[in-house]
Amino acid sequence: RLRPSGSQGLLVVSLDSLERYHRARAEAWERQALVRARVLSGEPSTREHILRSVHAIAYAQPPPPREAIASMRQRIEEELGQERRDRYHPKFGYGALVDIEFLTQWLQMAFGSDPGLRIPHTLRALEALCERAHLDLDDFEVLRDAYRFFRAVEQGIHLADEGQDPRVLTAGRRTERLARSLKLAARGGREAGEVFIDQWQRHARGVRRIFEAYLGPMERKAPWSE
Repeated sequence: RLRPSGSQGLLVVSLDSLERYHRARAEAWERQALVRARVLSGEPSTREHILRSVHAIAYAQPPPPREAIASMRQRIEEELGQERRDRYHPKFGYGALVDIEFLTQWLQMAFGSDPGLRIPHTLRALEALCERAHLDLDDFEVLRDAYRFFRAVEQGIHLADEGQDPRVLTAGRRTERLARSLKLAARGGREAGEVFIDQWQRHARGVRRIFEAYLGPMERKAPWSE
């Protein structure tokens, strides 16, 4: 889906074709996606050559404008998150994984002249950004904890039933099971599922606050406030 020209393009392209496409026709988000690129197989010299070319595409230019990233993020939230007051999405929803991934990738591109930031794994990239003072320690800790939480939610859903709706209802047996999978227990007169939803909202608010601080305000409000 991320190859040149998308699903209508050739399944396999040469490296020269990839470079020409990015010079002439690629959208900003396609260059951003290459921040996550990995070389899976090949001779060491070939792997090194491919990585140099991909990194040149991803990092040689300034990052996309902040407003372009915020606009793309909002569109994903609206079209794929489809959240409501009683239903949240751990990947595409408000303050969820895509907020963290987009912000991390934008910061990597902004400071990508430093090879030490060219890391395809989100958590390790966040750690490197913090170590190099491109991300405040407090913000890093909020993003790190939220990333771990939402990834655990995703994994809990897949382990229960990979084919089911990835969105999480704010009440019900499935929510209670997810809470237990995250080792959350009832406390203060509240069921484990309620504790789980409280944690979700706290993580999402923290992530969205940081996302907006770096990339600009978003129009969409939290689904639980609508």
